[in-house]
Parts: sequence; structure tokens; C-alpha cells
Amino acid sequence: MRWLFTLLVGLGTAAGIVWAGQYGIGPAVVVNEWQYKIPLLLGAPWREPLSEPGLTWRIPLVEEMVTIDKRLQFLDAEPVEMQIESERLAIDYYAVWKVIDPLAFRRSFPSGASGAGLVIQRQLKSVVGAAVGRMSLAELLARAKIVDGLDEAIS
Repeated sequence: MRWLFTLLVGLGTAAGIVWAGQYGIGPAVVVNEWQYKIPLLLGAPWREPLSEPGLTWRIPLVEEMVTIDKRLQFLDAEPVEMQIESERLAIDYYAVWKVIDPLAFRRSFPSGASGAGLVIQRQLKSVVGAAVGRMSLAELLARAKIVDGLDEAIS
């Protein structure tokens, strides 16, 4: 009877460690298929980022795991208002991006995806403004008709 109690306590402890690993608590860390995990030892990367799904271990209280999303990120930017040939236009645009190198991403954007989104939005705003500013109103309207035609063909 005592061995059964010991077995149940051991299984409960193991299940608790794996469950806590989902949330980054405890020595076990669960890496999902849509995540990169960067192990930081006292704040600095010390191992290769983990990209394969599975269970791994960390040193509690010393090692921290930073999670970065592998999936496509969608950025719906604020519309750019421009005046072209005495017409006021609101140009709406978006971007889809993905993290390829998690260490370079962490070095460039310590605040994560929100900081990256702000930089991407700022750069896209200037690129979109420059590209649209070189076009005439007739060219813009012609492109809008082409896009409307594509929307109707897809529907």
C-alpha cells in the first residue's frame, strides 16, 4: 500500500512539473510548435534557441525562457492621409511578417513583437507615402479599379 502511495505522489509531482512548464514555472519547459524559446542565463542568451516542439529543462531561478512567436504576424497600420491633386485620400495598408532568426530579433527588439510592429509601421508609412506621392490621381484610381476587379473575380 505504501508503494502505491509513493507511486501516486511521484506521478502527481511529474504531472505538476509538466503542467507548470506550460507557463514557464519550474524546471520543465514545454516548447510548442508555434514558438521559439530563448534560454537566458542571468539575462544573456547562453544556449541555442529552442525551435523544435517538445519538453526541455531549465535551471529554476537562474535561467529564464523568453518566448517568441514563429507564426505569421499581421500588422494593420493606421491609414495615411495624403493630398493628391486637390483630393484628400486615406491610404490604408497592412504588413505580414515573420521572425526567422530569434536571437537577432531579441537583440533588435527587446520589447518583443509590439516594438517590432512600431518600427515596421513607421518604415512602411514612409515607403507607402513616397510610393503614393509619386503617382497621379488617375494612376491611383486605375489601380483601385484593378483591385476591385480582382475582388469581384475572387468572390
